[in-house]
Amino acid sequence: MSRDDRMPAAKERDQLREAQAALARGWTLVALRQKRPYHDGRGRPRWHRVMTYEAAQDLVNEGCNFGVDCGRSGLVVVDIDPRNGGSLDDAKRFPPTLTAATGGGGLHLYFNAPGVKLAGKDRDGVTGQKQGIDVIGSGFVVMAPGFYLP
Repeated sequence: MSRDDRMPAAKERDQLREAQAALARGWTLVALRQKRPYHDGRGRPRWHRVMTYEAAQDLVNEGCNFGVDCGRSGLVVVDIDPRNGGSLDDAKRFPPTLTAATGGGGLHLYFNAPGVKLAGKDRDGVTGQKQGIDVIGSGFVVMAPGFYLP
């Protein structure tokens, strides 16, 4: 029996559910290996946009993670990282929104912000945020909810 003929493992099912939810929100997902772009068969990086559940299933079976393209998805993401001085209590300073745990013990807060052109990452204090809080926008990809680095 090939890998494709078996039922996906619990982790893969959870990831597929998360990918399906992200696609239903209209987000643009990209395939990642770790935090880097998925590579083609020749070792060249390529940003593989995931547009369908079937494509997501194939890529999860290959061991890919997914990221969310902030700009194409109309998102601004607040990344709270306790390893760099952020505190989980900092999330209370923001309005309620979709929030996901990160692999490093922090949080990603996903805000719909279509048309907002926050170019790149606003790191540690440029907008008055404290250390350990990054504001991420157009031109960057963040890990999708439910996906972690191994």
